[in-house]
Amino acid sequence: MMSSHSQHSDDGERSPVVDEIDDGMVTGEAGQIESRVSRRIRELRRDRGMTLQTLAEKAGVSKSMISKVERGEASPSAATVARLAAGLGVTISSLLGEHDRHDVLLLRRADQAAFVDPETGFERRSMSPIFPSRGLDLVQVTVPQGATAGPFVGHRYGVEEYLVVVEGRLGVTVGGVNHVLQTGDAIFYQAHVAHQYANLGEGPAVALVVIGDIRDLREGRD
Repeated sequence: MMSSHSQHSDDGERSPVVDEIDDGMVTGEAGQIESRVSRRIRELRRDRGMTLQTLAEKAGVSKSMISKVERGEASPSAATVARLAAGLGVTISSLLGEHDRHDVLLLRRADQAAFVDPETGFERRSMSPIFPSRGLDLVQVTVPQGATAGPFVGHRYGVEEYLVVVEGRLGVTVGGVNHVLQTGDAIFYQAHVAHQYANLGEGPAVALVVIGDIRDLREGRD
């Protein structure tokens, strides 16, 4: 379980700082993904010349927990991974790995990077190739029955999300406003505010989400 206290963010508001996250060791495919995420966080932080303290202040995650995540001693929740990605200025997908560019790239299910929240079972699966500096992502999110995922920290200004529910009944909270979506319903929202998913039905709730950074797309980096 996680506990938190608050610290000041760059805009002067107080933001929660994660103190504890699941210390359970994960094996198999999930463990490989977590190991990859840990390495990427460490590599990106060092590439940017950031100390643990600097990333802690930017991401709202405690310095000790970032250190544990980087060493593979703690399993971060999906919300924590989102905070670290935002603090590093990258997408969540980019923490899962990158692909070489090709005119055509087939991604079998076994080759799709998927992160599973160790606490809730929430899964975030990258359905599109993970290219450097890409302004568009397609992900599939699966929320187990009775579970809630998030809240996820808002992206930078200019990021938009398009979500369609393909299975189940999903509650989507954007900026504190709740929306209930049935199978086949869709929603668009500016994603620079906190957002959260909740399974409101029986069985898993599954949605496809297109995440686009309109600034990158306008500059032709898609």
